Amino acid sequence: MFTSVITLLALVILTSPALGQETQTITILTNRNLDSTDKVIPFNKETTEFFQYLEKETNVHFEFKRYPWKQALFLAKNGHGFLYGASITKKRALSFKFSEPIYYDYVWIVKRCDTKFVFDKLEDLTGKTIGVMRDASYGEELDKILNDRVILAYEFHDFESSLQELLKKREDGHLIYSQMKTADAALDSRIRQYGRLANLETGSMKTNPFCIVPKPAAVISNHFAVAPGYNDAYLNRLNSALVKARASGELNHLFVNPATK
Repeated sequence: MFTSVITLLALVILTSPALGQETQTITILTNRNLDSTDKVIPFNKETTEFFQYLEKETNVHFEFKRYPWKQALFLAKNGHGFLYGASITKKRALSFKFSEPIYYDYVWIVKRCDTKFVFDKLEDLTGKTIGVMRDASYGEELDKILNDRVILAYEFHDFESSLQELLKKREDGHLIYSQMKTADAALDSRIRQYGRLANLETGSMKTNPFCIVPKPAAVISNHFAVAPGYNDAYLNRLNSALVKARASGELNHLFVNPATK
């Protein structure tokens, strides 16, 4: 009897996780999007499933910290976590290491439907007032035009207020990110829900105030970004998981416009 108990205890110890071993916690820094009531807009279903996939695949627990983009960028640069959804620029490459690409964003220009907005090349933005997110990058070529030839109108603390500035004709256009490959799809997924803001407009503008310029201004890849030396081991595991997700089709399942290489 005593021998059987000892044997049973030995089996339990051998088949149980090591005492005191805990799942590693990884801090994920993300942009904090607010609605008109100052409440944080939660991740959509696909983003939630993406993080759940990575947690399972890399055997960690994610702790999410959401800030205005400028602050999230600063914290990541100073070694406080992995920044989600960052594009690569020459300037950022001096301060960050980047993961494998996750998905691609199109940069679309939102305008009032009753205004003409000719856009065939980046130089066509010269002299216009364009709404942008502070400290965001829209691709290096577009960034250069924005910084050198455009009057920048920075977003308020919530996206809805910024669209109201467009309705008030304080902006000629407003830049948005979207994985959608066509202007109509981007309008449906990101903008059409804000049509209610046009309650003071008249005619067709009251029901259809926002349009998107047919040609995207840029296409950029998005990554995790992390300060060099901050948990390089996990960055390697993260990259392995992203490569596996791309090869297995998991990224195609989760994103409309996933990275393909």
